[in-house]
Amino acid sequence: MQDIVYVLVNEAMPNYVKVGSTANLEQRMRDLDTTGVPLPFECFYAARVNDARFVERRLHDAFMNHRVRKNREFFEIAPERIMAALKLAEIEDVTPGADYLESEFEGEQTSLSAAAQKALQNAGLSWKAVQGPMYWKYEDETLGERRYRMETED
Repeated sequence: MQDIVYVLVNEAMPNYVKVGSTANLEQRMRDLDTTGVPLPFECFYAARVNDARFVERRLHDAFMNHRVRKNREFFEIAPERIMAALKLAEIEDVTPGADYLESEFEGEQTSLSAAAQKALQNAGLSWKAVQGPMYWKYEDETLGERRYRMETED
């Protein structure tokens, strides 16, 4: 049965990636947007595959050394690495084009990720998706590094 394996990122959780499977990606993302999560997840990449549970388990096995907790689907890894492995099993790219968190870039409302992607495209790179907080800097730190440092300081 064909279902979807997804790679999600969340700007409130820099450096972490959620890898899972579902029959309905939009519903899954709504289900994950709870009061316990300050910002909604963004779909970095999603693919329709044959035997999604099998593909999901193999991804979890392949990146086990980056897993945050044994019984959770979160990994401390660049989402591009998971995406590259998932493309091996892809039948169809079903990554939604909509962004959920907006800010302003070049006079347009957009997410940090979409703004970073646009900036990279302007520089000649044609990447399908990027994790925004890892590309924007403030005082010589990426926003992802800065948030992580501030959250872990005593």
